[in-house]
Amino acid sequence: MDSLILFSISYVILFILYIFLFYIMGLKMKKILNSNQVRFLKVRFGLKDKDLNPKTIGFIICLIDPLIISLTGTIVSLPKWNYVLELLLGFVILIALIYSFYEILGRIIKRKVDRNEHKRNRK
Repeated sequence: MDSLILFSISYVILFILYIFLFYIMGLKMKKILNSNQVRFLKVRFGLKDKDLNPKTIGFIICLIDPLIISLTGTIVSLPKWNYVLELLLGFVILIALIYSFYEILGRIIKRKVDRNEHKRNRK
């Protein structure tokens, strides 16, 4: 029960921080499409700026990144191991979650872009 409370509190705090620091400031400065997360999606899946809506992709990143951080922190804090093992486990879990969540997101976006391209070519 304590881990669920830890996860919930950390997710809400991180989500609020991401909304203010990443989303709102990114939209004002027009830097969302130049962020590391979006650059990874562009390179990995061959997406272009015209394929991505900054408001939508920015909000999705604001949902995913705090989830990754909160899950990693909660999972690592569950067992009481040696500090070095907790750091190593946290690093491995963090990398795995980042790759898997952004891989899923990229495939969804790529499928949507391909479907829209197919509709445009059909007309």
